[in-house]
Amino acid sequence: MKTLTNAVQEVRLHGHKDADEFFSEQRSFVIQSCMRLRECSVAFSMTVSAEYRLSSIFSNLVKHTSLAGSSQAKNDKTLHGVLVKCSEGLDHCRSAAEERARSDDLTVGFALNLYEKYSLKAKVDDFVVGKYWECFAQAVLHHRMVLLHKKESTAKALEKATAKHQDDLEDKRDQAEAKFVAISKTTRHELVQYNEQRVRSFQELILEYAESQITIARQLYAQLTKTIAELDKIDIE
Repeated sequence: MKTLTNAVQEVRLHGHKDADEFFSEQRSFVIQSCMRLRECSVAFSMTVSAEYRLSSIFSNLVKHTSLAGSSQAKNDKTLHGVLVKCSEGLDHCRSAAEERARSDDLTVGFALNLYEKYSLKAKVDDFVVGKYWECFAQAVLHHRMVLLHKKESTAKALEKATAKHQDDLEDKRDQAEAKFVAISKTTRHELVQYNEQRVRSFQELILEYAESQITIARQLYAQLTKTIAELDKIDIE
């Protein structure tokens, strides 16, 4: 029953309008960004899986090329030498594909997967975080929206109250107003800091990812260049 109540409350608050343009834009941005992060996480996971499959394909090619080279060791030494060098080149490709997949999985893949898990479900101070919102941003925005709803509810209750209940409801309205103003100020400051930190963190992540790609590509280029040069030295008549 508690889970059902929380779900109903979240749906109601999700559609609740916010008069403050800053917070309204933040809510829309977080919803859209989390949806895109989840899509990106799925797409990147598929890319990493494809890289691992490519590594496996290269591994099979290496195996069969090596076997073919071994079978020609006595009959045709030139062909044997060519196949051995081709096997070495394919093995370099296999190693690069495997290293790239591992690196991708540990950098961008790990971060995107973490973001996706946070956006699916998290709890902060007993406020349930929606499945399409980032953990921290969702929590503070949801907390503020709860207080906004409470403030508006107490104001409406005061308008309909009889004279003997007005003093008590006025106190509740003032308390709700004070809490809402305080949380709005804090939330605005925290969201600005959080967004700046998130951008910096993601920039560092992308930089690490790009540097890893460049390093792996350069290593593979150097290895294949050496293998091709050794192939050129084989006298084929």
